[in-house]
Amino acid sequence: MSIEALFPFAGNHSIQSLAFVFEWANPLTPHQLQEAAKLAPSLKSHFPKVVPLQTMTFTLGPVPNMPQIPNDARGIGGIHFHGRPTPEGVPSQELQINPSNCVIIINQYTRWASVWDSVQSWLEVVFPEILPAHPVSSLGLQCTDLFHWRGNPELLVMREIFQESDYLPKHVFDCKSLWHSHHGFFEDISAPVPCRLLENVNVGWLENNKQRSISIQCVHKAELSEQVWDIAALKSIFGQILPGLHDRNKKILGSLLTKPVCEKIKLVV
Repeated sequence: MSIEALFPFAGNHSIQSLAFVFEWANPLTPHQLQEAAKLAPSLKSHFPKVVPLQTMTFTLGPVPNMPQIPNDARGIGGIHFHGRPTPEGVPSQELQINPSNCVIIINQYTRWASVWDSVQSWLEVVFPEILPAHPVSSLGLQCTDLFHWRGNPELLVMREIFQESDYLPKHVFDCKSLWHSHHGFFEDISAPVPCRLLENVNVGWLENNKQRSISIQCVHKAELSEQVWDIAALKSIFGQILPGLHDRNKKILGSLLTKPVCEKIKLVV
């Protein structure tokens, strides 16, 4: 059986989700998270639902090893803004403001240009409320591609899906059972912005809702040499780095997949 039995997640592309992550150099306080909830009216057209996350702390009472909950133990652990649900029941997009980071998740990917424009517009709402008290120390991109195999698993030929790549061990091409490969490494780069780049490439042949699937998750995290306190400077930096991380993701994907599979998802590197 050929790759005709291989179906990309979204039909004409394979991106299941795309996430943008911005890490704060120091954590937000519960009060600052409460203030972040006030951004809801400015984000409502894209994120109609606001979900505050509750946290709980414990103190030890007079009885050894017996946790007791003080009256003021509950606090806000994050503010999540949800877009309208997809047919699968998950938010089409999410904007999370957490103590340690800001995360934007796209669960209904269309094309990079439109997604990137939307992400920038949302960040212009969020960042002025948090900088400069909480500078950004790193930013990253996580992309999950998914392919479903709708055929006899024994007839799948891995060499028709994957080519020999620096990111895969040779063993996977002859493995007859489920497998997972995790590869991670650091790289120091000087342009367009000096940073230490962490790359993770996770590939798996797995069971997924009673069918076999191939999952490829690439994580690209740029640890900045200097923390960014200013919104104008940050816009300039993420405007240079994130499109570059997107290009790196495409190149890694192109080095993993065979030409026929790349053509199936219209991947041009």
